[in-house]
Amino acid sequence: MVWSASLCWLWPAPLSAANVVHVFVALADNASQGIAPVPAKIGDGDKPADNLYWGCTEGVKSWFSSSKKWKKIATQEPPRPEILERVVFKHVDKDTWLVADAWRGREIRSCLEGFAEACSGSAIEEVKAGGEVLLAGGSRFPGGLHRA
Repeated sequence: MVWSASLCWLWPAPLSAANVVHVFVALADNASQGIAPVPAKIGDGDKPADNLYWGCTEGVKSWFSSSKKWKKIATQEPPRPEILERVVFKHVDKDTWLVADAWRGREIRSCLEGFAEACSGSAIEEVKAGGEVLLAGGSRFPGGLHRA
């Protein structure tokens, strides 16, 4: 599912296991994406803290951080240079986890390629957070969580 032309969601786990949602966010970038320009502060694809799709009130990180239904479990070192920030959240009532990656704005192509690889099941990765090992980035894997 594509949202705002640069936000992609992947829900790989079956209902019988913990659900792990992996979100790929290409940051808004006035300089490289050819989008309708937004104010410079929120349209800098190299600064996730202020970015329209990440740090602003309705951005992914800000929205989940302020939600009463989600708890931030970890901010992690990005797994590759095109990703500027990774955060992991857990739903407070359900066994559902969210791994969100903020991709450098000029790397929108790499972000979409990463999303496509995850959809094909060829980009499964282990994400350690909150004493758990989450399996993200692959729709073919039979489970979304290994209990530590």
